[in-house]
Amino acid sequence: DFNFSNFKKYQFSVLDPAMGPGTFIFQYIYWMENKYLGTKKKKNTSEIKDFYVELLSFLSGIELLPESYFIFTLLLNIKLEGIFNSILNTENTFVLSNALKHETMSNYPLLSKSNIIIGNPPYSGHSQTKNFWIDSLLKGESSYYEINGIPIGEKTSKWIKDDYVKF
Repeated sequence: DFNFSNFKKYQFSVLDPAMGPGTFIFQYIYWMENKYLGTKKKKNTSEIKDFYVELLSFLSGIELLPESYFIFTLLLNIKLEGIFNSILNTENTFVLSNALKHETMSNYPLLSKSNIIIGNPPYSGHSQTKNFWIDSLLKGESSYYEINGIPIGEKTSKWIKDDYVKF
């Protein structure tokens, strides 16, 4: 039987830093359901509730767009509707913010402790994230714009400065 003891023992924490409507998070939840709850045995309501409380304690996500964040929270509450008597308070684990801003991790300590990253990077071709730390990663000693000290000769600077690259 699958249990959460390894997650507690090794302090695993899963983060989707560009969660959108939660596609990767829901796939992770389904995978965990299959591992723990199984497909053959029907568990009792108390055991199922404990499973989701435990699962959600080490699962987190960040989304920039309010619309996608709303869809995610709506779908999560619909999924867990018969298990919990009230709407879940997930404001400290699933947040509406920019994952590329340092303040996001400072304001939500649980997010900064994540050691398993899932999902897709952000898709914005026009980055609005401009800060010293990210610029130093891109243009520092081992510049992203060069290979072995030779410029890569990117034809358009738009895509090489997008949030996907910064992510």
